[in-house]
Amino acid sequence: MKSSRVFVLMVFFLGFFFITQSLFVVMQNQAALVTHLGDLKVDSNGNALVFNPGLHYKIPVVDRLVRLDKRLQSFDVPSTRVLTQDQKSVFVDYYAKWRIKNYAKFFRSTSANYYNAQELLKRKISDALRAEFGTRNLSEIISGEQRIEIMEKMSKIASESAANIGVEVQDVRMKRIDYPQEVTLSVYERMRSSRNRDAKRYRATGAAKAEDIRSQADRDAGIILYTAKKNAAKEVAIARKKASSIYREAYEQAPDLYKLYLGMEGYKQSINDDDVLVVHPNDDRFYSFMMTGGN
Repeated sequence: MKSSRVFVLMVFFLGFFFITQSLFVVMQNQAALVTHLGDLKVDSNGNALVFNPGLHYKIPVVDRLVRLDKRLQSFDVPSTRVLTQDQKSVFVDYYAKWRIKNYAKFFRSTSANYYNAQELLKRKISDALRAEFGTRNLSEIISGEQRIEIMEKMSKIASESAANIGVEVQDVRMKRIDYPQEVTLSVYERMRSSRNRDAKRYRATGAAKAEDIRSQADRDAGIILYTAKKNAAKEVAIARKKASSIYREAYEQAPDLYKLYLGMEGYKQSINDDDVLVVHPNDDRFYSFMMTGGN
């Protein structure tokens, strides 16, 4: 009786062990590979079996489960010394983001060791970084547009080379570029000279445009004044013509009154306010001329 109980317990534990070692769960952010005696399990076409999220089973003891993270991975490289084309040293801080693209190739290349994968990626990205910096002068690297182009090429080259280990590099970004002390002053001086040249060019361009604007304004003002004077002269001529016509009509209607008016206007124009003049109408030639109309 006692031996039968021991046998039942042994069967129970063996069954429990078999079930726990056979079944495995793959989470949503994971993929899994299974190795059989050290070799990856493959399908009928020779492709490695990749287990997606869900419940699966394997042979206990002889099969080993390898879990792989499908999420985006990243690493930082704090400082890397790089030489430019003009033999200037710079220290570059950058980071990279990558994910596994081919699980079987990643396992065969790195044994699913993320540290080894990152070290391989660092070497590949560092080689791409040195190659890109080696084709550019320091002044070109300082430019923001050049940096964007460098990062795009680094990402492309690193992703192409990382495909050999089943990895896809999705982004490489430079966080900071530091210059050694011996070139810092020369870099700042070069930047200052460049900005001064730009400032002089902008001032010269502005002065030339200002002169053009003033010249155009003077031309427009001259045209406007000429047109205004021409129109004013035309209006004055028309007004004088109308006034002459009015005077002629008035003279024809009242010639004596018109002669008196002309005589008074003549006195007004010939004698100032401070003048004292005593005349007799019969002896004054001017008055007599005005009154008789010159006869």
